[in-house]
Amino acid sequence: MAANPAKLPTKEPTHFTPQTAVKLKKPDFELDFPAMGLYDSLPIYYRRDLFPLLPNAITARHQVNDPSTPVHLDFEVRFKPEKKIAPELKNKVVVQRSFGSVKKTKLATWKGEWISAKFDDFGYFQAFVDTVPPLVNLTGKGDTINVSALSRISFTPTDNFGVIKSFRAELNGQWVRFTNDKGRTWVYRFDERCPYGTHQLQVTVEDLAGNQTTRSWWIKRSPYRPPVKKVIKKKRRK
Repeated sequence: MAANPAKLPTKEPTHFTPQTAVKLKKPDFELDFPAMGLYDSLPIYYRRDLFPLLPNAITARHQVNDPSTPVHLDFEVRFKPEKKIAPELKNKVVVQRSFGSVKKTKLATWKGEWISAKFDDFGYFQAFVDTVPPLVNLTGKGDTINVSALSRISFTPTDNFGVIKSFRAELNGQWVRFTNDKGRTWVYRFDERCPYGTHQLQVTVEDLAGNQTTRSWWIKRSPYRPPVKKVIKKKRRK
């Protein structure tokens, strides 16, 4: 009697192919790769790290191939957490793709008890709980920072996962526009909104997981006068 095809064990895929969507399934990791995501067939390389989890990690680290092969469409990765996640922390779960010094982080989506995110490069994948707020500082000394010699103010916030989702600055309680140009630094060039005098500057930054930091400084502007160089007269010999 012929075996029921529906009950035959599913073969593990060995290659990513341009013509066919591929599903990679492991006990605690899954990957859905779309058709036409690659131009050529590629052998699948998969490895699961056996190292102890980092303090804020909630899944093992899984490697799928490496970024030397370009991917042309997003693919989905899913993880089964190794730790129980408190309900109030589920919206602070992020997934990081890394390889060498290059890292990309996405906010996770929950699908039942599994964590999901989409990427467009191969590498290492791991999920974390992020409760660490970003940092933002203004260079200067004293209770009131003298910015008279400057034509602009700039901030370069930092975050443990390298993603600043939003930046907002207020001068004397009013929103003030900082330019960014998709870089890491936000810049405000002094204009009529910041006349000479003393002002309160407040900055709020938020990371991908919604952690916020708000800081404020007093700044002072006045007409800038370059320091006068002292002329040292040479004594004439008698």
